[in-house]
Amino acid sequence: MIDPMANLDPTGSPDMMMGGGSPTDGGGDSNNQEVFDMDAFRYNFRKMDKIRSFMGIVSGCVAGVLGLTGISGL
Repeated sequence: MIDPMANLDPTGSPDMMMGGGSPTDGGGDSNNQEVFDMDAFRYNFRKMDKIRSFMGIVSGCVAGVLGLTGISGL
């Protein structure tokens, strides 16, 4: 399913919709749009990595305060 926010023409070829077409295809630029913004992807991935690290630290602190030890937590 194509994202409606990407403003892609549903009648275009599938490989052109995914940004796989080359400028020498003879087609216009209307179907040669990228679906994913790689800069936004990298930014979101970095943020997600920081959040995972922070949650690991917080989880460890909470487990230490509660006195949880081992896999069973008791």
